[in-house]
Amino acid sequence: MKKTITGLLTVAAAVAFLLPVLAAGTGSAAAAGDVREAYSGPAVVNSTDTDTPDDPSSGTDTGGWNTSGGETYYYKNGKKLTGWQVIDGGWYYFDKKSGAMLHDKWLYDGAWYFLDPDGRMKEGFDQIALGRSDDGWYYFNPDHDGSYGRMMTGWQYINGTWYYFNKAGKWPQGKMVANAWLYDAKVWYFMGPDGKMYEGLTRIDLGRSDDGLYYFSEAHDGTYGHVMTGWRTINGSRYYFDPNHNGFYGRAYAGGTYKIGSRSYTFDAQGRCLNP
Repeated sequence: MKKTITGLLTVAAAVAFLLPVLAAGTGSAAAAGDVREAYSGPAVVNSTDTDTPDDPSSGTDTGGWNTSGGETYYYKNGKKLTGWQVIDGGWYYFDKKSGAMLHDKWLYDGAWYFLDPDGRMKEGFDQIALGRSDDGWYYFNPDHDGSYGRMMTGWQYINGTWYYFNKAGKWPQGKMVANAWLYDAKVWYFMGPDGKMYEGLTRIDLGRSDDGLYYFSEAHDGTYGHVMTGWRTINGSRYYFDPNHNGFYGRAYAGGTYKIGSRSYTFDAQGRCLNP
């Protein structure tokens, strides 16, 4: 099976819903092992603040933004604001003790968030580049549904395309899976270099022994994106995809003659059967 091939990404936990279904943010405290252990020092800030964020724009500001000693603060009524704050429509986080604005950092506050170089909380599909092992593409909930800004995991449907982001227990949690096989809920998928789930007849070329032609279901019947096996008619041609769990599961027979059942069939280099 492909899970024996070096470097393949395997997700052991089953999805708790039928695919494809939009995954929701967990919003719960991270379990042991979820912490971004690759970070050290101030790169990760753990917050236990559960206060309802204030909105400075709703009050009378007597100070606003202020920079001192290389740190940025926000004043209201002469006092530094702390914790989550909404300022000019954006969410920011200020250290509970010093009041300094967090920026260019991951923040764990019941869920993972990311504060950009300007301190604003990220939303939507975005790339994190801190020069660390978990740099990559992430998806932060853009919906104001009670989990706004939270880092999302699992299957996510974005702009008409399915993507997969590592779940808890898989490092780096939340990072988009790209250019790799994905084994989830006992099904094989392939996520392209841009993270998009493959569908249809596709050639996989990773420089590995199982490279070749595969067919990923295009049917929206609960099998969408699944690697398919057996005989398939595609664009008028017949193909046969290996159903055996021998390290080449799902790969098309090509460039030779193979015995299937009681008959022998010949396939060209593109996998098309010449004597169907």
